[in-house]
Amino acid sequence: MAENDGWGRRDGDDSTREFRPAPGGDQNPYPQWGQQPYPQQAYSADRSSAGRILLVVVPVLIILLVAALLVWKWDDLFGSSSDGAAAPASMTSQPASPSEEETGEETTEETPSDTSSAARPDRPDLPSGAEPVNDAARNNDPTGDFNSVYKSPPTGDNYTSDEFAEAVRNAFVDAYLDNRETDQTIDVRSPVTGDSYQMTCTDEGSYVHCAGGNNAHVYIA
Repeated sequence: MAENDGWGRRDGDDSTREFRPAPGGDQNPYPQWGQQPYPQQAYSADRSSAGRILLVVVPVLIILLVAALLVWKWDDLFGSSSDGAAAPASMTSQPASPSEEETGEETTEETPSDTSSAARPDRPDLPSGAEPVNDAARNNDPTGDFNSVYKSPPTGDNYTSDEFAEAVRNAFVDAYLDNRETDQTIDVRSPVTGDSYQMTCTDEGSYVHCAGGNNAHVYIA
């Protein structure tokens, strides 16, 4: 009888000396330490390429988006001007004259301030006997701005009052400021009689001659 060698085997029995290979040949189904059981190398390379593409594409998209927003909102943020900033209108405006309420003074006459004194003579060639009516005419102030008023002397029953002469001057200046014409036909109410009279005003070069009513003659220079 064969003796047991202490490992559960009997002498002469080699049936348990070798491990039989698993079906399928010599391929080891169990990988050694450090080996990859699955083909992951190609998968990792694809992930790396996709990451690099994202690192390039994302910043480019952000830059394009910011540029589009700047183009869209450029006028709102910075304004636009084709030939530089224009000067404010207030820089060229003239200061307004104080009103009657601010100065407390009553304004009796309106002067056409833009009438050029160079365009009209400063000394009128008036008809003989014309009498000054207002202070500008009496003081012999330079003319050309329609501030000096004169009248014809009394002839018989015809008499032109100073009040009516000044009313004619004021009505003429109102009409002149309205249409810039020195030849005018105006209706003037007399402060003396209370009646209205039609006066025809003609530019004589150095003065304006207004005639009408009861043979009234007024000269404005």
